[in-house]
Amino acid sequence: MLEEHFDLQEELQVQFFGKHWDTKIPSHRIVCAILAEVGKFLEELSNWKWWTAKAVHREEALLKLVNIWHFYITFFLKAGSCSPSLVVEEFRRGLLSPPESDPSLCIKTFAWEVLQLELLHTDFSRPVYFLGRTLSALGFSEAQFDHLYKTKLQSWSLPQFSKKSF
Repeated sequence: MLEEHFDLQEELQVQFFGKHWDTKIPSHRIVCAILAEVGKFLEELSNWKWWTAKAVHREEALLKLVNIWHFYITFFLKAGSCSPSLVVEEFRRGLLSPPESDPSLCIKTFAWEVLQLELLHTDFSRPVYFLGRTLSALGFSEAQFDHLYKTKLQSWSLPQFSKKSF
């Protein structure tokens, strides 16, 4: 399931930006996109905003996780530093770990790890463990995440790509 996301994301990047898409998008802009989506994710959970009474929107938070995953895969593909299977393995390890009661803590740890990754060029598989934990804390499965990723990918794609069946 998740392993094929890397090929699908590569195909999407090539369709939008051409064969050498990785030379056209600076890494720091991808990291900024990831962090912006982390902020949007936290907005959907609202538990950090003590001054508002906004309800938690789990489904909207899941959509933000899909966006984060999309940008993370793009970041990973640009760097090309390890196998996608290692990244997916860490994601699953996080998903299957004992549930965390606070998804916002998991996503903030993920964001911290991404910042370290950009600055220190550390292990690419490490941050996704916390992404998996976040998904687990929200009570969603890998299959639900996979389906939503592919659905969103189709909506982002060029017409000829969106005809591809998943």
